[in-house]
Amino acid sequence: MKTIKICSVAALALTLAACPATDDRDAGFAAGDTLMRDTPMAGAAPGTMAGDTMGMGMSERVELGELNNSGVTGEAMINPQNGDTRVVLTVRGARPNATVQAHIHRGSCDTQGPVAAPLEAVNTDATGMGTSTSTVNVPGMTVMNGQHYVQAHTAGADPGPPTTCADIPEHRM
Repeated sequence: MKTIKICSVAALALTLAACPATDDRDAGFAAGDTLMRDTPMAGAAPGTMAGDTMGMGMSERVELGELNNSGVTGEAMINPQNGDTRVVLTVRGARPNATVQAHIHRGSCDTQGPVAAPLEAVNTDATGMGTSTSTVNVPGMTVMNGQHYVQAHTAGADPGPPTTCADIPEHRM
């Protein structure tokens, strides 16, 4: 019994010694963000906490999958910011030196719906890769309610079918 108590005290001392006195996750966050700092994020990588990101304390990176044998893929980083939503969209495998148009839609890639917000066009380079950054006047909690998706297609008067798509998962606070 005495051995168990000594081992328990030693384990506690080692655990406390291993923890830093300060946590630099607090650096750069507004006062309101600290309330969410230690809250696990739904749909995020294991161990990711809400305070580990910017804006409202959450962000989402989604992989855009190929549609209609287009060869186009990509990713979108979605960040709530001050009542709006910032989207950084990257596409790969599109036509070289072309313009790709994208939108946030209501629905899902499987059950497509109307445009909720247009995104800035992506101008691809000679390899068919390009990036755009958009800030849309739609709250992050709306975009990240599990009922929206990002979709891209070739721009123009007759844009044709969508080339790439990603559902935006639901986040809860």
